[in-house]
Amino acid sequence: MTSLLVTVLSTIVIISNIPGVQPRELPPVNRDHFYDCRARAAAKECLPDGPDPTMMKRTCATTCKRWLEDLGHSTQFQLDDHEVFYDMTAVSAFNDKVVEFDRFDGYLTVIVPVAKTCSDSPVSAKAIFESIASLKDAFKYNVEVIIFPYLHPTMNYDKDGLDCSEFEELMAVDQKKSKYFVMKETNMDTTNGDTHPVFELFFNAMKKDLKEEQEKTKDYDAEEGESRHGKAKRRGEDVPDEFTIPPLYDFFFDTTEVEDLIFKTQTYFVVEPDGNTVYLHYDKSLADIKDALRELTKILGEIKEEL
Repeated sequence: MTSLLVTVLSTIVIISNIPGVQPRELPPVNRDHFYDCRARAAAKECLPDGPDPTMMKRTCATTCKRWLEDLGHSTQFQLDDHEVFYDMTAVSAFNDKVVEFDRFDGYLTVIVPVAKTCSDSPVSAKAIFESIASLKDAFKYNVEVIIFPYLHPTMNYDKDGLDCSEFEELMAVDQKKSKYFVMKETNMDTTNGDTHPVFELFFNAMKKDLKEEQEKTKDYDAEEGESRHGKAKRRGEDVPDEFTIPPLYDFFFDTTEVEDLIFKTQTYFVVEPDGNTVYLHYDKSLADIKDALRELTKILGEIKEEL
């Protein structure tokens, strides 16, 4: 019996050492390796509780990334230098004093662009600010919230009889009382050149991300000087599979329209304590944002413990 076992083990060793026979290596985690990745994603195999999420992440990396982004209505991008964010300032709507962003260093910072509402809005200004206050109350010690009011381009703020006083009064509440920061109104139309620098920073980082995705998927048509994805959308055609890009960018034809996302849906920018990593959440409820922050604080806490 012993000699038989030795023979079997010897055979295994010999086979494993045959010249030219190499152990199977796992494919790199930067693209799809299965032809049916879309079907697998549709079957929810990309989810953490799927049958084999680790293998899906490796063999259907591109599809899973896009599918999960679409499911979560969020995306992540990097800033080139964390000091750029923390070197920024804004003017408080309460007392016209300069607020230096380095005071947010070490916190999760949530930046919320909020369209100015008036008497003709279906949602009252009070409801908007109370919902943001509830967000801050849920994370008293590790999250800072900054509100940037702006004039929405589709609204006529000069209309006769329009009353915007409630929104303006709530803008000017003392931060010590509200617990969140409200800054002076900013312009989200970057063509006018007076958008707050923090949004220009975010938009430029997103454009860089989009450009990299276009290059990765060969979406950009150098001869025609435009995105194949954008061209198909303009013509009302289906976008060819090989040129599809992350779901977030379905809002845009090309990089010049990144800024329009803020006008089309409610957005939240979440900056990690390192000042480098930014998450964009879009088209979400406040309850969804709270869930996302809870998950992120949990992850960051685990990373901190490991360090």
